[in-house]
Amino acid sequence: MQGVQFCLREGFRRFAAGYLVTLPCVTPLLIGWAPHQVIGCLYILHGLLLAPMFIPNGSAYGPVQRRFQTREKEVFLTLDDGPDPVATPRVLELLAGHDAKACFFVIGRKAQAFPELVRAIVAHGHELGNHTATHPERGFWARIWRGIAREVDACSKAITAAAPTPVRWFRAPVGFTSPFVYPVLRERQLQVMGWSVWARDAGERDSMTAVNRVLKAVRPGAVIVMHPEWRAPDGSYPGLVCLEKVLVELQGMGYRCVLPPTETFA
Repeated sequence: MQGVQFCLREGFRRFAAGYLVTLPCVTPLLIGWAPHQVIGCLYILHGLLLAPMFIPNGSAYGPVQRRFQTREKEVFLTLDDGPDPVATPRVLELLAGHDAKACFFVIGRKAQAFPELVRAIVAHGHELGNHTATHPERGFWARIWRGIAREVDACSKAITAAAPTPVRWFRAPVGFTSPFVYPVLRERQLQVMGWSVWARDAGERDSMTAVNRVLKAVRPGAVIVMHPEWRAPDGSYPGLVCLEKVLVELQGMGYRCVLPPTETFA
């Protein structure tokens, strides 16, 4: 059954990718002979195929890992948008103080600017993930194969230059995927990591609101996404405050933040 589902999804992905690219190119030809109603229907389908690309954590075009299998009170803590010269050292201190491990989804240009922080993350026993080179959150959805490959490869290159370490996970900006992402990742042996618990701490003024989102949704095997290294326009780090409180509460509830083996993900 899984093989059939994969074939259906792969076929759908290839159809969607071809359709999304081809229709705008052939529209000038269609205008000359096809009725407007037909063109309208074709673009309705185009819009339906485009819509899933704007769903954070969506899996319409391929697998997204959101949970892992465990019988213990364990969670996978993932931290996006670093490294940052102010926040990252503090994050490492907090994690060490709670005996917690995390996967840092780093942005390539930041990893290139602060390679010593990337090395520090690895030295503390944490994992690195690919979060694109420039974090193009407003335009990543519009990129096709080559544009996506440039973002992925530049980030991987920055990580490798700073700290040669295996990278198994990719997370798109805001979790937006598309039919063009999966062939690029497959060639590079990367898998899409999503989440089952979204703190929504980036930009959240009330830290306890974000903390409560995590605590209400957390379950054994959960994948938590937080942004303690994200710097707000006013220079503050709202996610850093949230992370400290979440770590305290999770520890009090008996949870451990671990780095799950790849095979434990469903």
